[in-house]
Amino acid sequence: MSVTSPLSLPALLRGAAPLAGALSLSPSQRAIAERSYDGPALVSGGPGTGKTTVAVHRAAYLASRLGAADGAGGPGVLLVTFSKHLAAQLRDRLARLDPAGRDRVEVVNIDALAARVVAAAEPGVPRHWLDEPRALDIWRSVLAEPGLPAERVAGFSPEFLYDEWARVILGHAVNSRLEYYRVRRAGRGRHLNRAQRAVVWELAERFGKRLTEANLWTFRQLIAYAVELASARPQLRAPHVVVDEAQDLSPAQLMLLRALAAPGPDDLFLASDPRQAIHAAVAPLAAAGIDVRGREERLTLSYRPTREIFALATRLDKAGEAGPEVAEAGSAEHASAGAESAGERAREQSLLRGAEPELRGHATWAEELDAITSQVAAWLSPATPDLHPLASRAENPPAQGPPALPSPATRAPLAALPPSSPAIPPARDSPGSPPPLTPPAAQAPAPPFPSPSQGSLAPLPPGGAVAGPPARPSIAVALPDLA
Repeated sequence: MSVTSPLSLPALLRGAAPLAGALSLSPSQRAIAERSYDGPALVSGGPGTGKTTVAVHRAAYLASRLGAADGAGGPGVLLVTFSKHLAAQLRDRLARLDPAGRDRVEVVNIDALAARVVAAAEPGVPRHWLDEPRALDIWRSVLAEPGLPAERVAGFSPEFLYDEWARVILGHAVNSRLEYYRVRRAGRGRHLNRAQRAVVWELAERFGKRLTEANLWTFRQLIAYAVELASARPQLRAPHVVVDEAQDLSPAQLMLLRALAAPGPDDLFLASDPRQAIHAAVAPLAAAGIDVRGREERLTLSYRPTREIFALATRLDKAGEAGPEVAEAGSAEHASAGAESAGERAREQSLLRGAEPELRGHATWAEELDAITSQVAAWLSPATPDLHPLASRAENPPAQGPPALPSPATRAPLAALPPSSPAIPPARDSPGSPPPLTPPAAQAPAPPFPSPSQGSLAPLPPGGAVAGPPARPSIAVALPDLA
């Protein structure tokens, strides 16, 4: 297809064919996919190292070893990822890899899985969904309630309180004031002492009471509630849970997966790369009760970026220009967060050779999009002899080092994304996305999500029950949402 404007790019990327050999495994990858672990295991690696391919093979391998009683009443293996779009890609890969084994592997995005857990416990209960503008209005009314001393709530804006409630309290499935005092608030950008946390918790209880009275829910509430339900119901568990893109899951989402994986050998397998995380802070697995010590694997051979691109990216990474917040090396949380040390990064290498990468700065977002469009159009031009600049292979490392980076004084500034840029995934708490699900009539005002009730797990319809968050961009530049 022709590329004439930024509007052409999304369709081009969506129609891109999968790379040849995307379902094949190297000997080291196969060893990881078919290894037996005595508990949760983590495989990490940089871009193009085959983490997703290993996860798909792992799910198919575990399904092939299921006994007659494993997964009775449901799938024996859950293959879970971040969004419905990624789940569709995994479903397609699995169908091509093992058409006969699909019935024993259920591919689902994390929000659909949470909705299924809640619907199984409370079948037929409708729920009203809360969007961010209305949530902020409720927070403003909470701050204006009589009996709240102005000096206690001074400095807490509705926006800050909403994010704190959604990302910390619900994001970590916090159920009590004491838990909130202890929870890590990585990536929040503002320190809160114990007295300030006490005020925030009191305000969150008032906010939660209003939501309960109005039967209002968000996706993050649904996740936190599903954690509570799944933890109390062993009958909801699957023998094996395989997770792709684990770096993009919140602590509460990881807690849900831990609760749904029946404890035992090969119960939980996670693929993760903190450097590709879409959030500012990567959730440490230890915070979700997932212990992978002694069961960590590292993929170091990349099949996607060229050596030249890989070398430049490594230099940028070492320069500290960007990167998610992860636990410090050597800390108790480091091993379970999937974070890697400088030594581990140094072992990574690529099989591909290509042209030396260029660093181009653009003053505005519009200029950057125009430049991307022009470059893609040039690559697709009939006059271009090699449509894929990453096609050549090399037997030996390049003779010279990576290109020198321009100094800050001579380099044009890279354009900053506007606040509305789709580089930051939109909130999933939209009223039109979830299924019509309302909490029971009587709810306790605190914590800000309901109490569990009994129920059994029903199979998820093909394709998933809930529209999850948007897929992550497949290139390093954000594209406008043109849907």
